[in-house]
Amino acid sequence: MATELLQTFQSILESDARVVILASTTSKAFCSGADIKARNGVTEH
Repeated sequence: MATELLQTFQSILESDARVVILASTTSKAFCSGADIKARNGVTEH
């Protein structure tokens, strides 16, 4: 499965995609992301 994910994400990097949505077929949940409003004023250093 890891190889398939790597290949998929490589294809996405080479495309014009701006958003990626991952969905699960199980009842377990995973969430990743950032609240843009909460990051207002946060520097990268």
